[in-house]
Amino acid sequence: MARARLVSAFLTIWFAASAAAPAGAVDAQQNVILAQQGTINATPAAQRTRGPQNRPTSRPPNNRPTARPPRPTQAPPRPTARPPAPRPTPRPTANPWRPNRPPNVRPPTSGWNRPAWANHPRPGWARNNGWRPNYVLVNPRFGGARWWWNRGNPWVVNTGYWGGGFWGPFAFFTLAAGAALWNQTRFVEPGWGSPGWWLFQNYGLTPARCGPQNLVYIYGPNDSVMCAYPNMYVPPGFYYVDPGTLQLYVM
Repeated sequence: MARARLVSAFLTIWFAASAAAPAGAVDAQQNVILAQQGTINATPAAQRTRGPQNRPTSRPPNNRPTARPPRPTQAPPRPTARPPAPRPTPRPTANPWRPNRPPNVRPPTSGWNRPAWANHPRPGWARNNGWRPNYVLVNPRFGGARWWWNRGNPWVVNTGYWGGGFWGPFAFFTLAAGAALWNQTRFVEPGWGSPGWWLFQNYGLTPARCGPQNLVYIYGPNDSVMCAYPNMYVPPGFYYVDPGTLQLYVM
């Protein structure tokens, strides 16, 4: 009797478990499907799919390394230690002037005799620069002996030319009545290759038209006068020339 009851109770429990098992499995499977659907539905379409626009197409140009600048082929010039000194005198158009001695003023040699053209009158405004008459402004290119500039041959005055030909082959003329000798303006520069031209070359003088007071007035042979702009070798004033040494003397 007791055995029959135990068997009946076991069968009852077994049938009840067998009936409940399929329902639980179905419920678990449905829960898994719903969970998967919920996960898929929760994910937006932009995250589910990966479009081509999100892929980098190429490297931005700013990230590329730039090329190195080329090296200089030649070094820049270095500044000189001392700037070149300005030329003390203007250069003539031919045979450029290059001074080779500093200015020098000294008394005349003993027994010096003034030439005839050194005794002409001067204007009242004439300047002597503080030097005594007959003081010599040493020629910066002086050769050391008379007629050195003419290869030792004496130069002869030609009376057929104005100034005896010292300033060039200029035609002879006489000043108008009452005209001052220092105010002649007919010839304003020496002729090329003449003794007066070499005189201007040696002293670095630039020809000028006579008349103003602040000029260099040079009295030459045969009552001739030629003017020039002053420089560091010849200040403004009145001078006469010695053709033998080609030097200027204070009047």
